[in-house]
Amino acid sequence: MANRLVNRTNAVFARLSVIENSGADHRGKRLWRCLCLCGNERVTTADKLREGRVKSCGCMRRDRIPNLPQPSQQVIL
Repeated sequence: MANRLVNRTNAVFARLSVIENSGADHRGKRLWRCLCLCGNERVTTADKLREGRVKSCGCMRRDRIPNLPQPSQQVIL
């Protein structure tokens, strides 16, 4: 099967918008530079974008972690 380049520029995957092709990784997988909704950039492979394994620059993970109480706010039982 031929390794054809599909232009994914301007495609949107969850919170990531593809900016440009960034070459290939050490395995020959195509890399894409993406811009996240929060403003950060991330470089990832096309298969991770397609399969939904990468959805943001990491900001989604930070958003899902609940705010932990500060030491002065902890309730002692």
